[in-house]
Amino acid sequence: MPNTKSAKRMMKTSEEKRRQNLDIKSAARTARKRVFESVAAGDKEASAEKLQGFYAATDKAVKKGAIKKNTAARQKARTAKRVASI
Repeated sequence: MPNTKSAKRMMKTSEEKRRQNLDIKSAARTARKRVFESVAAGDKEASAEKLQGFYAATDKAVKKGAIKKNTAARQKARTAKRVASI
């Protein structure tokens, strides 16, 4: 437990930031999962459309600092490769 007043405030702030990061990362993971589902169904048009949503969610996560830039680039490349394979 924190001993000082400022440490208590920082603990509260870091917990709020952790929860925000979880929400942002979860949105990106969900968008990626939806792309994979449409790829598995073989629907090229829906996959391409959902890929754009995944790009937006991933870019937002990078902008907010929830994931690193290279991680996002790797995920986007691998996901695009799957969509192209249909």
